[in-house]
Amino acid sequence: MREWTAQDCNETHNHKLNNEKVNYGGDYVPENFWKDMGRIYPLHFMKEDKSYQHEGMGKIELNVGDLAGRIRALQARTVLEVGCGFGRCLPFVSSYCNEIERLVGLEFSETMIHQSISYLANPAYKDKIQVVQGDARAIPFKDNEFELIYTHVCLTHIPPEFIPRVTSEISRVAEKYIVHVERFNYPYEHPNPHRWSHMLVPFYLDLGWYVYEYDSAGEFPEHQTKVLVLKRR
Repeated sequence: MREWTAQDCNETHNHKLNNEKVNYGGDYVPENFWKDMGRIYPLHFMKEDKSYQHEGMGKIELNVGDLAGRIRALQARTVLEVGCGFGRCLPFVSSYCNEIERLVGLEFSETMIHQSISYLANPAYKDKIQVVQGDARAIPFKDNEFELIYTHVCLTHIPPEFIPRVTSEISRVAEKYIVHVERFNYPYEHPNPHRWSHMLVPFYLDLGWYVYEYDSAGEFPEHQTKVLVLKRR
């Protein structure tokens, strides 16, 4: 079956309405998918573009606000987001967490990084946030460089065979805390091949971390999206 593309993602709803076959089994190539999807995806979160809005956007804002509140409670001064996309979460974190002295987003997609330039152009935080290109499997920062590392619905797009490497890299670069807002304990998997849920805790226990907090994430309990906060032993 052909590769799963951004076009498939956008047309899934219409396929279902028309009882047409959906390309769920297509190969997922993140580099190709986000190169195309990165041109469209940010529009879903632009308040001024109502044609892309749907009823879930308000809940997503609450969800990101919940993440920022948890990060603020940990009082980290240097923070890295792994898989920041076009930077959707970064302004929330910057605005809510005044104690942060350095806030960086890591993103592998050139398209998403290009989109972040306009999205983060607001003078209120454009000088406070840096976005760099890099791969979560080889994070381009030194050991313990950030007091806190977080992801927000990022690891769900990473195949299981890469999770040991990604968690090892996050562990290497994080000094004190790791915060994951991800899918855990799914009773079933999303039919699209680019969505996975992972059992992350065993990896981190082996790397010298312990579970500091584990809770439902904001307004998404029905999606089994959870907040996992880890603290270094």
